[in-house]
Amino acid sequence: MLFSRSQLTATVQSAREAIAVAEPLARWHVPSAQVSSVSMHLDTASRAIASADVGVFAYRHRLFGGTRLWAGFVSIDNSAGHAEFRAGGEYGAEQFAQLSAVPGSGFPPEPIDPNAIAMEVDEVLGLAAERLPLQGAAFQPGGALQLLLRRVTGRYQWHLQHEQARGLGVYTLVVDASTREITYERLPPNFS
Repeated sequence: MLFSRSQLTATVQSAREAIAVAEPLARWHVPSAQVSSVSMHLDTASRAIASADVGVFAYRHRLFGGTRLWAGFVSIDNSAGHAEFRAGGEYGAEQFAQLSAVPGSGFPPEPIDPNAIAMEVDEVLGLAAERLPLQGAAFQPGGALQLLLRRVTGRYQWHLQHEQARGLGVYTLVVDASTREITYERLPPNFS
């Protein structure tokens, strides 16, 4: 990996690799940065990771204004073979309270420990590939395929969304990344 202040040369094949690339890049800018999410966009035909956006955050304590939450991203483009730090913004106490009050928002963010991820991208895709035919469906060529890993109330969750190429329906699968238990699944009636 070649390293600079805002970019480095890298490709990733898993959530753990994405975190390993993103953390040092984010910490170059914000030393206390932690990973809060990994969003992966996959090529539908090959099911390979095309790109990833790794959410990072840090708490900043100000003499005036109290604790603020800083959030940003590291974008990884596998086709170009590079990762880039993207600065985010800061949230003050009032914004923080409003965002925290939204149920299921994952706010405040919980840090992801890469060693605690028991289920990786290929396993989530395999589970979806097993379940779709049972419901008379399959992965749709040309449709968008995205995976999101985040930690909510202490539990790691994978969210898979697969949109049909025609944009008529979205298959959603939520899996507990520790127990491999499906916690939510929705297949629209027009998804074939």
